[in-house]
Amino acid sequence: FQLYDLLAQELETVRVLRLDDLLLDPEKAQSWALPLVQDVRLIKIDVEGMEVAVVQGALGVISQFRPIIWAENNAYFDSGGKDIAFLEALSTVG
Repeated sequence: FQLYDLLAQELETVRVLRLDDLLLDPEKAQSWALPLVQDVRLIKIDVEGMEVAVVQGALGVISQFRPIIWAENNAYFDSGGKDIAFLEALSTVG
């Protein structure tokens, strides 16, 4: 929740792209003028409750490059350790 949320007069449209598509699909990367990525060392996730979706959209990148994942996991702590959806999503990488 941000102060901006209180001041906004209308809804915003936000484009959502999977990290796998941006970094592992050469055509998609080229359409965004991104260079071909040779290594990913760190992924920082701060998406206010959408952590599982981010991991699901980056499974290929995480699996291929094995980066450090730095993320908030408020659901886990707010639930007293019962909400483990984020941890389960990460565990599917292997």
